Amino acid sequence: MNTLTSPEPATRTRPFIRKIVVAVDLTARSLGTAEYAVNIAKSFGASVVFVYVHPTESMFNFISNGGYDLIDSEQRNQRHALISLTDRVSKIYPFCSQTFLVGDTSEAVVTHAQEIEAGLIIVGSHQPSFLTTLLHLDQAPRVVHSARCSVLVYHDEHDQGEPQ
Repeated sequence: MNTLTSPEPATRTRPFIRKIVVAVDLTARSLGTAEYAVNIAKSFGASVVFVYVHPTESMFNFISNGGYDLIDSEQRNQRHALISLTDRVSKIYPFCSQTFLVGDTSEAVVTHAQEIEAGLIIVGSHQPSFLTTLLHLDQAPRVVHSARCSVLVYHDEHDQGEPQ
């Protein structure tokens, strides 16, 4: 007698994502990206690290002592904005922290994700302007192409390509 047997059922395991790096630019869109990332993190039980990368200053900015003060003030304001964003989102999901870096945005985000062994990077993307596209300044594609872990690009449904 011929017997039909089914193969062993495949067991599904959840992906092993314990840390999620979320790149934020600290514009008004960052809160939407942060909230989206927290919802993803909840489903995995993962911690979230919000990363802001301040651009490296050029030599032209250091012409006078006033230039140093201006740059220090700008970095201080961005640090406070990052802390504020993290505090706000931590009320929804307490497993959040932040990291402030200086350098090339996509490079720094990818390197930091590797250093902390993140399983996922989430980057926000919006409709870039013509100039942004022309000069290849949109960071999301650069992160996608250079990261060694999974990358999720978040598009805000309310984004209509408004200028930053």
